Amino acid sequence: MIMRQFFVRGLSRTGGTLMATILDAHPQIAMSYEIYEHLLDVGTDETLVCEELTAYVDHMGNSKKNLFINKHSEKVSKNIIKFIARIKRSGISKEALREVINLHFGQGGVLSTIEDRMLLIEAICKLKGKDVGKEYWGAKVASGYSDLSVIYPKSCVFFMLRDGRDMCASRKKNGSFNQTAEKVAKGWCKQIELFEKFMEKAPDRAFMVKYEELTSNPEQVLKKLMDDIKMPWDDQLLDFYKKDLTIHKNSTGHLSAEQINKPINTSSVERWRKDLTEEEISTFEEIAGDTLRKYGYIV
Repeated sequence: MIMRQFFVRGLSRTGGTLMATILDAHPQIAMSYEIYEHLLDVGTDETLVCEELTAYVDHMGNSKKNLFINKHSEKVSKNIIKFIARIKRSGISKEALREVINLHFGQGGVLSTIEDRMLLIEAICKLKGKDVGKEYWGAKVASGYSDLSVIYPKSCVFFMLRDGRDMCASRKKNGSFNQTAEKVAKGWCKQIELFEKFMEKAPDRAFMVKYEELTSNPEQVLKKLMDDIKMPWDDQLLDFYKKDLTIHKNSTGHLSAEQINKPINTSSVERWRKDLTEEEISTFEEIAGDTLRKYGYIV
């Protein structure tokens, strides 16, 4: 089966942005970044309407950050602002985004369900594909596997697997995660378990990509992936950091901005040995030891 959409899934700080950027370098695939559908979910019986969403677009980048906080909660407003800001990583202008939103609602679209929100995201991703002249589209997503399968039955999902201790160390040193080793370990195990179940249901569309293997032997890993998803190999996948990609032009504020502007490397492998305390390591391994061993990580 020829895949039609390409989704990168996993946990924060596992190499998802790296994988999305590599795919974006393929001459036939256009990838978008972190425009998660749940950011458009207001979490009530109401839903965002066209005028509200385009108003956020119109005020993108200026000081009016609290535009609809009186109507929606501060969290909801921040999520919408985050969603709009991340679209810039796809190289889409404010004017073009406004047109896409107007068209979505003009054709009877809403944002009250996951399907509705994914349709808008699809339109955004396809717009990028059209702009850069590519046939297929994809995105780094956070949607559930069952939802993606129902909405996009010909899609494939790449799950980024990384040593959970390295993920924990990265979250400790980057961003504002403020999570304990216990919480990170439990989340890591849970997400792996969920993807394992998805692989059982859709083995031909679910691909686990081990970060350590990707960084140590990128050409071999990527050639196999391209073969699995029935896409032609292209050396540009390895040269993603040299390409004129939209993420390179609009990476301000992205935690992985520095990494995706360099060749694939192993510099962050086993960083947990120096970045985590003995107590954090012990806590993580006590919770996730079996899963670490299952995937070949030394405990």
